Amino acid sequence: MNRKVMYAGQFYTDLPIDLNEELETYFNEQENIDSNGCFGIICPHAGYIYSGRTASKSFNYVRNNQYKQIVIIAPSHRYFINPFSVGDYEYLETPIGNLKVKRSIVTELLKDPNYSFNREADQSEHSLEVQLPFIYHLFPNTEIIPILFSQQNHQNAKYLKDKLIEVIKDDLDKTLFVISSDFSHYHSASTARTLDLKAIEMICSLKCDDFFESILRQEIEACGFGGILFIMELARELGIRQAKDLEYTHSGLVNMDNQRVVGYASIVFERS
Repeated sequence: MNRKVMYAGQFYTDLPIDLNEELETYFNEQENIDSNGCFGIICPHAGYIYSGRTASKSFNYVRNNQYKQIVIIAPSHRYFINPFSVGDYEYLETPIGNLKVKRSIVTELLKDPNYSFNREADQSEHSLEVQLPFIYHLFPNTEIIPILFSQQNHQNAKYLKDKLIEVIKDDLDKTLFVISSDFSHYHSASTARTLDLKAIEMICSLKCDDFFESILRQEIEACGFGGILFIMELARELGIRQAKDLEYTHSGLVNMDNQRVVGYASIVFERS
Protein backbone atom coordinates (compact mmCIF):
# COMPACT_ATOMS: atom_id res chain seq x y z
CA MET A 1 0.00 0.00 0.00
CA ASN A 2 1.26 3.47 -0.92
CA ARG A 3 0.43 6.75 0.73
CA LYS A 4 -1.34 8.85 -1.88
CA VAL A 5 -0.75 12.57 -2.29
CA MET A 6 -3.41 14.45 -0.31
CA TYR A 7 -2.34 18.11 -0.20
CA ALA A 8 -0.77 18.82 -3.59
CA GLY A 9 -2.74 21.64 -5.18
CA GLN A 10 -3.34 23.14 -1.72
CA PHE A 11 -0.04 23.51 0.14
CA TYR A 12 2.12 23.21 -2.98
CA THR A 13 1.55 22.80 -6.70
CA ASP A 14 0.43 19.44 -8.03
CA LEU A 15 2.12 20.03 -11.41
CA PRO A 16 5.40 18.07 -11.52
CA ILE A 17 7.27 20.45 -13.84
CA ASP A 18 6.22 23.51 -11.83
CA LEU A 19 7.04 21.83 -8.53
CA ASN A 20 10.52 20.84 -9.68
CA GLU A 21 11.14 24.34 -10.99
CA GLU A 22 9.99 25.91 -7.72
CA LEU A 23 12.25 23.67 -5.66
CA GLU A 24 15.17 24.26 -8.00
CA THR A 25 14.63 28.01 -7.72
CA TYR A 26 14.82 27.81 -3.92
CA PHE A 27 18.13 25.97 -4.03
CA ASN A 28 19.63 28.03 -6.85
CA GLU A 29 19.15 31.12 -4.70
CA GLN A 30 21.46 29.72 -2.02
CA GLU A 31 25.14 28.93 -1.77
CA ASN A 32 26.42 25.36 -1.54
CA ILE A 33 27.23 24.35 2.04
CA ASP A 34 29.50 21.56 3.27
CA SER A 35 27.79 20.20 6.38
CA ASN A 36 28.74 16.55 6.66
CA GLY A 37 27.97 16.48 10.36
CA CYS A 38 24.35 17.63 10.13
CA PHE A 39 21.95 15.05 11.60
CA GLY A 40 18.80 17.09 12.21
CA ILE A 41 16.80 19.97 10.75
CA ILE A 42 13.67 21.84 11.81
CA CYS A 43 11.48 22.97 8.89
CA PRO A 44 8.08 24.69 8.67
CA HIS A 45 5.09 22.95 7.11
CA ALA A 46 2.89 25.75 5.81
CA GLY A 47 2.01 26.33 2.18
CA TYR A 48 5.13 26.79 0.09
CA ILE A 49 4.11 30.34 -0.81
CA TYR A 50 4.51 31.22 2.88
CA SER A 51 7.28 28.98 4.17
CA GLY A 52 8.83 27.15 1.22
CA ARG A 53 11.91 29.34 1.08
CA THR A 54 12.45 29.08 4.82
CA ALA A 55 12.11 25.29 4.68
CA SER A 56 14.58 25.19 1.81
CA LYS A 57 17.23 26.83 4.02
CA SER A 58 17.36 23.72 6.22
CA PHE A 59 17.29 21.33 3.29
CA ASN A 60 19.96 23.32 1.47
CA TYR A 61 22.18 22.86 4.49
CA VAL A 62 22.18 19.08 3.97
CA ARG A 63 21.75 18.81 0.19
CA ASN A 64 25.33 17.65 -0.45
CA ASN A 65 25.23 14.94 2.22
CA GLN A 66 24.57 11.23 1.87
CA TYR A 67 22.09 9.57 4.23
CA LYS A 68 21.08 5.93 4.52
CA GLN A 69 17.65 6.87 5.83
CA ILE A 70 15.57 9.92 6.73
CA VAL A 71 13.24 10.00 9.73
CA ILE A 72 10.43 12.54 9.46
CA ILE A 73 8.78 13.53 12.74
CA ALA A 74 5.67 15.66 12.25
CA PRO A 75 2.85 16.68 14.60
CA SER A 76 -0.64 15.24 14.35
CA HIS A 77 -3.02 18.19 14.47
CA ARG A 78 -6.28 16.22 14.77
CA TYR A 79 -5.78 12.65 16.08
CA PHE A 80 -4.28 11.77 19.46
CA ILE A 81 -5.11 8.09 20.01
CA ASN A 82 -1.58 6.67 20.41
CA PRO A 83 1.61 8.56 21.24
CA PHE A 84 2.98 7.85 17.75
CA SER A 85 1.54 6.86 14.37
CA VAL A 86 4.01 5.26 11.95
CA GLY A 87 3.31 5.27 8.22
CA ASP A 88 2.90 1.58 7.39
CA TYR A 89 3.36 1.97 3.62
CA GLU A 90 5.56 0.69 0.84
CA TYR A 91 6.02 4.12 -0.76
CA LEU A 92 5.13 7.76 -0.06
CA GLU A 93 3.91 9.34 -3.27
CA THR A 94 4.70 12.89 -4.40
CA PRO A 95 3.89 14.65 -7.70
CA ILE A 96 7.53 14.26 -8.75
CA GLY A 97 8.19 10.67 -7.65
CA ASN A 98 7.79 8.09 -4.90
CA LEU A 99 9.91 7.71 -1.79
CA LYS A 100 10.47 4.22 -0.42
CA VAL A 101 9.53 3.56 3.20
CA LYS A 102 12.11 1.71 5.31
CA ARG A 103 9.92 -1.29 6.10
CA SER A 104 12.36 -2.98 8.48
CA ILE A 105 12.36 -0.03 10.90
CA VAL A 106 8.62 0.63 10.57
CA THR A 107 7.87 -3.02 11.34
CA GLU A 108 10.15 -2.88 14.38
CA LEU A 109 8.49 0.28 15.70
CA LEU A 110 5.01 -1.19 15.27
CA LYS A 111 5.90 -4.00 17.70
CA ASP A 112 5.91 -1.36 20.45
CA PRO A 113 2.41 -0.66 21.89
CA ASN A 114 3.13 3.08 21.88
CA TYR A 115 3.37 2.99 18.07
CA SER A 116 0.47 2.24 15.75
CA PHE A 117 -0.59 2.97 12.20
CA ASN A 118 -3.51 5.41 12.24
CA ARG A 119 -4.56 5.78 8.62
CA GLU A 120 -7.18 8.46 9.38
CA ALA A 121 -4.62 10.56 11.21
CA ASP A 122 -2.17 10.15 8.38
CA GLN A 123 -4.61 10.94 5.57
CA SER A 124 -5.84 14.10 7.30
CA GLU A 125 -2.37 15.47 8.12
CA HIS A 126 -0.33 17.83 5.96
CA SER A 127 2.63 18.41 8.26
CA LEU A 128 4.54 15.35 7.10
CA GLU A 129 3.51 15.39 3.45
CA VAL A 130 4.80 18.89 2.73
CA GLN A 131 8.35 17.76 3.56
CA LEU A 132 8.28 14.97 0.96
CA PRO A 133 8.84 16.97 -2.27
CA PHE A 134 11.93 18.60 -0.75
CA ILE A 135 13.26 15.18 0.24
CA TYR A 136 12.51 13.57 -3.11
CA HIS A 137 14.12 16.48 -4.97
CA LEU A 138 17.38 16.04 -3.04
CA PHE A 139 17.36 12.40 -1.88
CA PRO A 140 15.10 10.39 -4.23
CA ASN A 141 16.72 7.06 -3.35
CA THR A 142 16.88 7.45 0.42
CA GLU A 143 14.46 5.36 2.49
CA ILE A 144 11.99 7.15 4.78
CA ILE A 145 10.70 6.44 8.28
CA PRO A 146 7.51 8.56 8.62
CA ILE A 147 6.27 9.29 12.16
CA LEU A 148 3.36 11.42 13.37
CA PHE A 149 3.84 12.57 16.96
CA SER A 150 0.31 12.53 18.37
CA GLN A 151 0.62 12.84 22.15
CA GLN A 152 3.28 15.51 22.42
CA ASN A 153 5.05 15.94 25.73
CA HIS A 154 8.58 15.82 27.09
CA GLN A 155 8.32 12.25 28.38
CA ASN A 156 7.19 10.93 25.00
CA ALA A 157 9.93 12.90 23.24
CA LYS A 158 12.52 11.15 25.40
CA TYR A 159 10.82 7.79 24.75
CA LEU A 160 10.94 8.42 21.02
CA LYS A 161 14.62 9.32 21.25
CA ASP A 162 15.46 6.13 23.13
CA LYS A 163 13.38 3.96 20.81
CA LEU A 164 14.86 5.35 17.61
CA ILE A 165 18.39 4.99 18.95
CA GLU A 166 17.53 1.35 19.76
CA VAL A 167 16.10 0.45 16.35
CA ILE A 168 18.49 2.50 14.21
CA LYS A 169 21.56 1.40 16.17
CA ASP A 170 24.71 1.48 14.04
CA ASP A 171 23.16 3.66 11.32
CA LEU A 172 22.54 6.65 13.59
CA ASP A 173 25.41 8.60 12.03
CA LYS A 174 23.94 7.94 8.57
CA THR A 175 20.45 9.20 9.47
CA LEU A 176 18.84 12.59 8.94
CA PHE A 177 15.99 13.64 11.24
CA VAL A 178 13.53 16.09 9.69
CA ILE A 179 11.42 17.83 12.34
CA SER A 180 8.28 19.47 10.97
CA SER A 181 7.01 22.48 12.93
CA ASP A 182 5.66 25.98 12.60
CA PHE A 183 5.98 28.41 15.49
CA SER A 184 3.54 30.98 16.93
CA HIS A 185 0.08 31.34 15.41
CA TYR A 186 -2.11 34.39 14.81
CA HIS A 187 -0.38 37.07 16.86
CA SER A 188 0.77 40.41 15.56
CA ALA A 189 4.10 40.29 13.75
CA SER A 190 5.91 42.02 16.61
CA THR A 191 4.44 39.70 19.26
CA ALA A 192 5.15 36.65 17.12
CA ARG A 193 8.75 37.70 16.66
CA THR A 194 9.21 38.13 20.43
CA LEU A 195 7.66 34.73 21.20
CA ASP A 196 9.45 32.89 18.42
CA LEU A 197 12.91 34.30 18.99
CA LYS A 198 12.58 33.30 22.64
CA ALA A 199 11.68 29.76 21.56
CA ILE A 200 14.51 29.63 19.01
CA GLU A 201 17.04 30.76 21.60
CA MET A 202 16.01 27.92 23.92
CA ILE A 203 16.13 25.41 21.06
CA CYS A 204 19.57 26.49 19.89
CA SER A 205 20.86 26.41 23.47
CA LEU A 206 19.29 22.95 23.96
CA LYS A 207 17.38 24.11 27.03
CA CYS A 208 14.91 21.22 26.92
CA ASP A 209 13.24 21.72 30.29
CA ASP A 210 12.92 25.49 29.84
CA PHE A 211 11.47 24.99 26.37
CA PHE A 212 8.82 22.51 27.51
CA GLU A 213 7.90 24.53 30.60
CA SER A 214 7.50 27.63 28.44
CA ILE A 215 5.23 25.67 26.08
CA LEU A 216 3.09 24.57 29.03
CA ARG A 217 2.88 28.13 30.35
CA GLN A 218 1.98 29.33 26.82
CA GLU A 219 4.93 31.70 26.82
CA ILE A 220 6.02 30.28 23.46
CA GLU A 221 4.29 28.25 20.75
CA ALA A 222 5.32 25.51 18.32
CA CYS A 223 2.82 23.04 16.87
CA GLY A 224 5.56 20.41 16.50
CA PHE A 225 7.12 20.95 19.92
CA GLY A 226 7.29 17.20 20.61
CA GLY A 227 9.55 16.62 17.64
CA ILE A 228 11.62 19.65 18.58
CA LEU A 229 12.10 18.23 22.09
CA PHE A 230 13.09 14.92 20.52
CA ILE A 231 15.86 16.46 18.41
CA MET A 232 17.06 18.60 21.33
CA GLU A 233 17.28 15.52 23.57
CA LEU A 234 19.04 13.56 20.84
CA ALA A 235 21.54 16.38 20.37
CA ARG A 236 22.31 16.38 24.08
CA GLU A 237 22.72 12.59 24.02
CA LEU A 238 25.25 13.00 21.23
CA GLY A 239 27.19 15.59 23.21
CA ILE A 240 26.15 18.53 21.07
CA ARG A 241 26.06 21.89 22.85
CA GLN A 242 24.07 24.07 20.48
CA ALA A 243 22.08 24.23 17.26
CA LYS A 244 22.15 26.88 14.55
CA ASP A 245 19.30 29.19 13.54
CA LEU A 246 19.40 29.79 9.78
CA GLU A 247 16.31 31.93 9.27
CA TYR A 248 13.21 33.26 11.00
CA THR A 249 10.27 34.68 9.08
CA HIS A 250 6.48 34.86 9.21
CA SER A 251 3.44 34.83 6.96
CA GLY A 252 2.88 38.58 7.16
CA LEU A 253 5.94 39.13 4.98
CA VAL A 254 4.04 37.40 2.17
CA ASN A 255 0.38 38.36 2.57
CA MET A 256 1.06 41.73 4.22
CA ASP A 257 -1.30 40.92 7.10
CA ASN A 258 0.88 41.70 10.09
CA GLN A 259 -1.95 41.42 12.61
CA ARG A 260 -2.36 37.60 12.46
CA VAL A 261 0.85 35.89 11.41
CA VAL A 262 2.31 32.40 11.65
CA GLY A 263 6.01 32.11 12.49
CA TYR A 264 8.51 29.91 10.65
CA ALA A 265 12.08 28.95 11.43
CA SER A 266 14.85 26.94 9.84
CA ILE A 267 17.20 25.37 12.40
CA VAL A 268 19.98 22.79 11.96
CA PHE A 269 21.73 20.39 14.32
CA GLU A 270 25.23 19.18 13.51
CA ARG A 271 28.03 17.32 15.16
CA SER A 272 30.95 19.54 16.05
